[in-house]
Amino acid sequence: MAGGLHRNEGTGGAGAAPGEMPAPAVSTGNATPPVIELLATWTRRVLEGAIDPAVDSPGDGGWLSTALPFSFTYGGRSSTDLLGGWTRSAETHETADGRTVRTLRLQDPVSGLVVVWEATTYADHPAVAWLLTLRNEGAADTPIIEHLRALDLTLATDCYDLVVHYALGGHATPDAFAPQVRCLRSEPAGPFRLASVGGRSSNGVLPYFNVEANWDSPRGLVVAIGWSGQWEAQLTRSRSAPPKDIEPDLRGPNPQVSAFRSLDRLRIEAGMEGVHTLLHPGEAIRTPRILLLPWQGNRRHGQNALRRFLHQTVAPKEHRRPPLPAMWCSLGIADPSGATLAAGYTHMGLAQLGAQLPVDYVLIDAGWYESPVWSEGVGNYAVRKDIFPDGLRPISQAVRAAGKGFGLWFEPERVYEGTEVFSQHRGWLFPEKLAGRGKSYVLNMGNPEARRWVTDTVSRLIEEIGIDWYRHDANANYLPVWRANDPPDRQGISEIRHIEGLYRFWQDLMERHPGLYMEGCSSGGRRMDFEALRYHHSYFFTDWMVGDPAGMQSIVHAASQWLPGIYMNNVMSHTSAAVEDTVERRYAFWSALGGGLMYGWRVFNDRRPMDMDLARRWIGEFRALRHLAVGDFYPLQPHTNSEGEWLASQYDRPDLGEGILVAFRRRHCAEDSLCLRPRAIDPDATYTLEYQSTRATVECLGRDLAAGLTITLHHAPAHEVVRYRRR
Repeated sequence: MAGGLHRNEGTGGAGAAPGEMPAPAVSTGNATPPVIELLATWTRRVLEGAIDPAVDSPGDGGWLSTALPFSFTYGGRSSTDLLGGWTRSAETHETADGRTVRTLRLQDPVSGLVVVWEATTYADHPAVAWLLTLRNEGAADTPIIEHLRALDLTLATDCYDLVVHYALGGHATPDAFAPQVRCLRSEPAGPFRLASVGGRSSNGVLPYFNVEANWDSPRGLVVAIGWSGQWEAQLTRSRSAPPKDIEPDLRGPNPQVSAFRSLDRLRIEAGMEGVHTLLHPGEAIRTPRILLLPWQGNRRHGQNALRRFLHQTVAPKEHRRPPLPAMWCSLGIADPSGATLAAGYTHMGLAQLGAQLPVDYVLIDAGWYESPVWSEGVGNYAVRKDIFPDGLRPISQAVRAAGKGFGLWFEPERVYEGTEVFSQHRGWLFPEKLAGRGKSYVLNMGNPEARRWVTDTVSRLIEEIGIDWYRHDANANYLPVWRANDPPDRQGISEIRHIEGLYRFWQDLMERHPGLYMEGCSSGGRRMDFEALRYHHSYFFTDWMVGDPAGMQSIVHAASQWLPGIYMNNVMSHTSAAVEDTVERRYAFWSALGGGLMYGWRVFNDRRPMDMDLARRWIGEFRALRHLAVGDFYPLQPHTNSEGEWLASQYDRPDLGEGILVAFRRRHCAEDSLCLRPRAIDPDATYTLEYQSTRATVECLGRDLAAGLTITLHHAPAHEVVRYRRR
């Protein structure tokens, strides 16, 4: 480290874990009041219809167009041409928690179609979120609604590169969430398009992206799409006027440069893919929810503003506070030939072991219902007698008696042929089978009777068994089934109704069972849009569970650039089992740092017996740091999947003046030292640094820490965690 601070790897034992810290108080962090004021002014001008002809003016007030930020085609005509003749009304109200809600209502005097745009701005976040709804208040079917864009916004830019930052989706591979970059360098032949795959919102790519759209200073816009089905977005760079001639230079005229300099517009569109439908009298539909977070100065400000917003505003509260990353134990899939029972454990015995660990919940995964194969029993809700002759309540009671919560896995949207739901309620299922899922069908959550039945059934089990944690899985691509069910003049309606019903189902469970902890899952991380996250305290974000520490490090490093740690429930595999306190075992265990921690059946199934005291110590240390994983995130090394490179990151809590630096020297990395340059450090403050490996504590000035901290690890693989606190 410049300034002389340096440390070497040691083998000292772990000390007592310090007291657990709370989730962060709401803070705007790097977001400045002018950004919040910009959004307040912008939404007010949109509401008033004050379309700004000078969108290309430099300065904070001119780079977001104040034209209506949505569009659609109605009866073959563009909404841009139609809405000026529609009846218009608007209202604004303030909420008790400091939000401003502005509602614009537009009605077609001929057909009776009503379009409502409801936008919310926040006193403590640089964000605006809105929902667009359409309702037929006429006496006849509407003309066709298509090209429905919940977001259609023009931004003023300049001649510099426009860079779109986005990420892959939640695949069961070590490159899940890997950062992606697209540079819009010149006028394209067509728009740059992003879209989900198969009807699950983060399958393929995450529904979040960050655009660096410069005008006279570094600034940009984070966009999030809240739709748990099939969405699409398009970004198009264009010019506001024909290119101007430029003075010839020594090289002669250069019209290409002239054309490039005139590319001063960026249009961003987003919405549900494939809408082409009429509405019956009295019928209404909603669109994806849209979230915008403008930023200034550095794109990491925008990324961290998104993390804070998702954690502090979107996620359901846990004990009236934003949740912390989950600490839990899974007993695995209930399968006689599976790893849990085949290793000689009973679920009760394993539950009692898990309850001795410093975790909050103990879960049973799939297969607890009547079925010889877990994937073929979805649609059954009776507890299987061969494994649980006394039902699940005795296990739940034992877990609760140990001070933990009991959790259970569900997949209510998929139904297998021959199960209870299939046999008794065949009419509730879409007629098409799910491709690649055997004899599986989709329960139509848009059918009110079906939704009420499954809500009542799950709710009854929550009460009878004593369920504190509800896991919602979704292991199929529903899009082909939805589309096959729609007639030509109702394309998209099955998906809309299913997703609307899904949200109502989640909301009903939350209202019926206050305090219920809800975890999202979709084959691991494939439905992580911010609308789904409004109902989930945490998320099972990847099915990459093969015991590969480097893969886990890469996935956490990538996902952390967009999502707070509550949405990264990591599965500890046998490589991180606490059977001995070695450098490599600790390296595997701490590879999960940055998210939640599941210490369950995979680690108990190691060939050597678990050292329970060691496991409690490790988990206790992890627990004491988890509050930092919901702070700001800075990648201190570029993202990589290579085991020949270091990987390092920083989690910072500006409200507490503390954070952690995490560094991994991977298995084939030749260099034994790495210089980290932490971000968000106060140069005039004094910091206390605590090294996990040696328990050594040193003090340094902020300016020296920011200049660089050298980490040396003589063993490969190995890791270091440095906790810093501002004095």
